[in-house]
Amino acid sequence: MVRNEIQVPSFTMPKVSALLRKHEQAGAAAAAPAAERPAQPAAAPAVPPPPPYIDSNAESVLAYRDWIDTHFYPRILAKQRKTFDVTIEPHDLAGVHVEVIKPAGGVAPTWNGRVLVNLHAGGLTFGARMCGQLESVPVAGIAGCKVVSVDYRLAPEHRHPAAAEDVAAVLGALADIYGAESIGLFGYSAGALLATQALYRLRQEGRPLPGALALLFGAASYWGEGDSAQWAPAISGRSMPAWEEHLYFLGLDGQDPSVFPLRSDAALAAFPPSLLISGSRDFALSSVAHTHSRLVKLGVPTQLHVWEGVGHAFSHDFRLPQSVELFATLIDFFDKHLAGPKPA
Repeated sequence: MVRNEIQVPSFTMPKVSALLRKHEQAGAAAAAPAAERPAQPAAAPAVPPPPPYIDSNAESVLAYRDWIDTHFYPRILAKQRKTFDVTIEPHDLAGVHVEVIKPAGGVAPTWNGRVLVNLHAGGLTFGARMCGQLESVPVAGIAGCKVVSVDYRLAPEHRHPAAAEDVAAVLGALADIYGAESIGLFGYSAGALLATQALYRLRQEGRPLPGALALLFGAASYWGEGDSAQWAPAISGRSMPAWEEHLYFLGLDGQDPSVFPLRSDAALAAFPPSLLISGSRDFALSSVAHTHSRLVKLGVPTQLHVWEGVGHAFSHDFRLPQSVELFATLIDFFDKHLAGPKPA
C-alpha cells in the first residue's frame, strides 16, 4: 500500500538560521562593559496582541484590519519616514485611488519617464494605503524613482475580479502617459498574484503589458498551495484555508486562468521579463518556485532569488540586511529591463 502522507516527527527549529547568526558580534556586545553599551530607549507603549486572522471569516478579517491599521503600520511607517525622505501624494487615476511616492528632492535623471507600480500585500483583505507605503517608500527613496501604489478593492466588501479591474485600469492609464515598456509592476504576497491576474486581463483585452514584472513572496497561484504551505504553519503558527474558502475567491472556478494564471501556459508565456523573490521559510515559497520553473520552461526571461532563513514578506522590516539586498536586486532588475529614461 502506497501512503500519500509522510509523518514528520516534532523537532526544535532555531529561530534564526545557523547560516545567518553573527556569533562574534553577539559575543562582543555581551562582553562589553555596561558603561560602553548604548543607552536603551524608553519602552514603547504596550501594543495589544493581534486578533486571530482567518481569511475565510469576514468578522475576523475586519477586526484584524483595524488592529494592523492602528497598531502596526503607523509605527513602522514612522521609522521609514525618518530614514527615507520622500513625498506621498494621493491621486485618482482611472477612477482608482492611488498614492504617488517620490523622492523629496525629485526623481533621479535615470528614472525620468519611467515609473514603478506597487500592489500591496494583505491577503486581498487588508493593507490598503499603508501597506503600499511600507513597500514603496524604501524603493522610491533608494532608487530615486516614482512609485505608484494602487489602493485596489478588497474582500470581504469585494470579490474577484474587482482588484484586477482596478489594477488593469491604472496600468492602462499609466501606459498612455509613459508607454507600457517604461512601467515596472511589482506585487507583494497577494499583490503578486494580483499582478499576474492584471497581466492576464490586459492581454485578454489586447492591451500592452508592463515592461517588467517582479513577484515578491507570491506568484501566479494561490499562496496556500504546495509543499511550503504544508510545513510553514509549524513555523508561523498559522494555517491557511483552501482557496475555495477565501472570501475573495468564493464561488470561482479554480481552473480559470483569470483567477490563477498558473493554469494557463499561454498566459505565462506572455509575461514580460520577471523577477521572483522569496525566503526559505516563506509559506508561499512553493508558488514562487513553481511559477519560476514554468516561466523558464516557457522561455520567459526570469530570475529567482530566495534568501536563507527568512520568512514571508521579510522586507517589511526595511532594516534587515536581507531587505537591503532585496531592494538593490529589485531596483537593478527594473533599471535593466525598463525602457530608458526620457526627458522630464
